Amino acid sequence: MSKVAILMSTYNGERYLAEQLDSIVNQTYRDWALYIRDDGSKDATREILRAYAKRDPRINYLEAASQQNLGVKKSFFSLLATAEADYYMFSDQDDVWHQDKVEVTLHAMQEKEQAVGKRVPINVFTNLELVDATLAPMQLMNGATVKDDFFHLLYRNVVTGCTMMVNEALKQKLKLDQIDVTKLAMHDWWIGLVAALFGENVYVAQPTIKYRQHGDNVAGGIERVNTLTTVLHRIANLTDEKVLVLIVEKFSYELKRLYAEELRGKEKQYVYAYAKVATSSNFTLNFQTAVTCQPYSTHPWFFNLIMLMFARSLKVGNRAKK
Repeated sequence: MSKVAILMSTYNGERYLAEQLDSIVNQTYRDWALYIRDDGSKDATREILRAYAKRDPRINYLEAASQQNLGVKKSFFSLLATAEADYYMFSDQDDVWHQDKVEVTLHAMQEKEQAVGKRVPINVFTNLELVDATLAPMQLMNGATVKDDFFHLLYRNVVTGCTMMVNEALKQKLKLDQIDVTKLAMHDWWIGLVAALFGENVYVAQPTIKYRQHGDNVAGGIERVNTLTTVLHRIANLTDEKVLVLIVEKFSYELKRLYAEELRGKEKQYVYAYAKVATSSNFTLNFQTAVTCQPYSTHPWFFNLIMLMFARSLKVGNRAKK
């Protein structure tokens, strides 16, 4: 059987952690190992982790690696670099996995590998069921299809980390020892982009997880509805739109830094253009970029408008932070 490593980063998760751990323990696919790194919890999270690690030998609480607060991105990348398996999944601390989550995701992964080969970087991700704090159903995150090609994914993330499985080829392609996490909005978005550039993203429309919504987290990735109310809200909050432009710039800057020799075609054109904006933003350059690299997003004129309105403050370069 293929070995699956499940990676969990915890932080003050005592309220829901046991329920999530139970849902992993009860998976129909049994050949998994759970690696958990705590990121500096002040509640009873660590005691819960010790208890579960004693109870199930597949659960590995990496207590020695849990002495420093790294932040969620660096914590997950640290886990991914440490674990050794055939495939890797990511787990939040407060959700509940459907009992067949690993089995369904692994089946989709192996089907794709049979079609394209194991040397191709592959990221499989699934739909998810939004639920409230008591697990009462709210809605599905996505529909039957999502836009997970590079050009759409650059502007909007549809890859939710807690639904992902990556193969070894993709793990190696990530260059984990070289990533500058200050350039990344989130680890899942970055992994999806790298998969889209050099391999494939595979979407499974079947939900495999109850994605809990509560006071400490909110769902990302839900499609913006193209209504007059949405447009007016975005017009009234243009400074909020600036965040997306900065995300695209930082992603592009890091993609160029790590993969300059491997980029080709239109993907290279977009990455190089926004990477240049990141280091040399000005009205003329940004106008040229807006003309030659039209955003693949809802209301793309918002994006271009922000590049022009805030041209003086969009330069990030080596000083980029979260």
